[in-house]
Formats: sequence, structure tokens, C-alpha cells
Amino acid sequence: MFKIKGVAVTVIILIAVAACLLVGYGFGSNPGWLNPQQIRESDATIIFKELNEVAELAVYRYEYANVIISKTKTEMMGIELPLSENVKLIKYQGYIKSGTDFSKLQIEIDDQTRLVKIKAERTVVLDNVVRTEKTVVEDIKGQIFSDYPSQLIIEEINKDKKSMEDQIIANGFLEESDYRLKVLLETVIRQSGYDQVIVQWI
Repeated sequence: MFKIKGVAVTVIILIAVAACLLVGYGFGSNPGWLNPQQIRESDATIIFKELNEVAELAVYRYEYANVIISKTKTEMMGIELPLSENVKLIKYQGYIKSGTDFSKLQIEIDDQTRLVKIKAERTVVLDNVVRTEKTVVEDIKGQIFSDYPSQLIIEEINKDKKSMEDQIIANGFLEESDYRLKVLLETVIRQSGYDQVIVQWI
């Protein structure tokens, strides 16, 4: 009878020691347990980080294509030389990207109403890129004494792409871009658990 009690007491002691070791390991590997009031990032900071993760992405990307005709001629002392006119057909493609500076976002959160207000700058054109690999130049008219420098092709395209940009903007490109930015901001906020979102422009 004494032996049975002794075994039971020994088992209880071993269990107690093992429990102490486990608890001690737990507190040692997770010191945060000792501090129940841990510092937590604010919701505004979390949302700001999520938005900055997509900051490099363009809000709106618009593809375009155009065809231009370029003419050159050779003159001497103000007189055009015969058989010197050169006419080229230039086909090129490009795209315009728009976006805003996400680092300037202002985020306010009302914890009681769960309302998020975001102030952002309106979108601007970030880039206007010509796909040089898709550029095609065709001869329409070339004469014996004509000369058409390659640099002139680049200059003609750069001049025309700026005109294309102005035309695209006049047709509402930035207005559509602003709308897409607003939708993007609202989507990210709602994914963070908020239903009420107000987007305002700085």
C-alpha cells in the first residue's frame, strides 16, 4: 500500500516539474506574454502600408497607336534640289500611365462610426512610352539624292506622341484615372473591414 502511494506521489512530482519546465519555456520564448498591453499598429498605419504596396502600380494605363507621314528635302542656298524629296510612313504604338503620390495620402479613422476618410492628390500622367520594337517605317517616296536621317524618325515620333497625350487628356483620360483611383482606395479600405469610405481630393 505504501509503495503504491509512493509511486503516485512520484508521478505527481514529475508532472509538476514537467509543467513548470513547459511554462518556463513558454514565457522565455514568448516574452510578450509578460506584457498583456502590447503596442499594436494603428489601423491607419496598416491601411497606409497596404496602399503603399500598390503605390508603384499605375492607376490607369491607356494604349494608343498612330500613323504619321514625314517629309524631307535637300536644299542648297535656299533652293530645293531636284530628286531630293523623301516621304516616310511611320507607324508606332505606345501607352500612357497615370497615378498619384501615395506617400501624400492623409488617412483619418473614426473608431466609433467605423468611417475612414482619405485625402489624396488627383492623378497625373506618369509616363508616355513608345514601343520602339513595334515601330514600322515604310517608304512612300524616295529619290536618288534624298537623305532621311534615323534621328529624324525619333524626333517625329516624340513630337507626335506629345500631341497624342494632349488629345487623350482632352478626351477625359485623367477624369477616368481619378475615378479608378477612388475605386482602388475604396476597395482597399473595405478589404480592411470598413464599410464607410469617403475619398476627398487635396
